[in-house]
Amino acid sequence: MDGKPAAGRLTVRDAAGVSQTRFIASDQWQTVTVTHRVAPLTEHVKIAVAPGVGDTPAEVGSLLLRNVTMDVPDAPTLSSSLLANPRFAHAARLGRVALAPLEDTWQQFRPRLAAATTDWQRYPLYAALLFPGFWGNFGWLQAPLPVWIYGLLAVVCLVGLAGTLMVLRKRSDPLR
Repeated sequence: MDGKPAAGRLTVRDAAGVSQTRFIASDQWQTVTVTHRVAPLTEHVKIAVAPGVGDTPAEVGSLLLRNVTMDVPDAPTLSSSLLANPRFAHAARLGRVALAPLEDTWQQFRPRLAAATTDWQRYPLYAALLFPGFWGNFGWLQAPLPVWIYGLLAVVCLVGLAGTLMVLRKRSDPLR
C-alpha cells in the first residue's frame, strides 16, 4: 500500500451475511484468505478488497491485486469458473456489474431465432401454418377460409411488400 505497510480488509458478502478479514499489506506479495459459507439461495457473491480497516474517509490508499480465486472445498474443479475476471486482465465494466441482478430476468426475452436457423427446412412449414392463422383462423380455428383465398392474400401481400420496397428505394436515391 503506497510502499509502506498499512491495514486492509477483504470482505465477502452474499444473501445470508458478511465475512471479513483484516490484514497488513506490505510491499511484498502475500496471500490473504477469508472463509465464507455461501447461502444456498444466493445468486450473487460480492468480494471486496479495500484499504483500511474501518469506514473513516481518512483510510485511503491503493492495493495491488494479482489474482483472486474462489474455491469450493468439496469440488475443487468448480473453482476455475466461479469468477469472471480473476486475474483482472480485462477492464471492469461497472454497468455490467450494476445490471447483473437483472440478467436472469432478461434471459427469457433474448431472441432464440438465431439458434434455430440451422434447420431451414422448417421455415416453409411454419410460414404455411402461420400465414393462414394470421388471416383467417379466428377463434378456436373453427372458421378457416378456402385455400385459394390464402393464395390470393399471399399475392396481395407480396405486391404490397414490393411496392413498399420500391418507394423506400426511391426515397434513398439522391435528388437529381
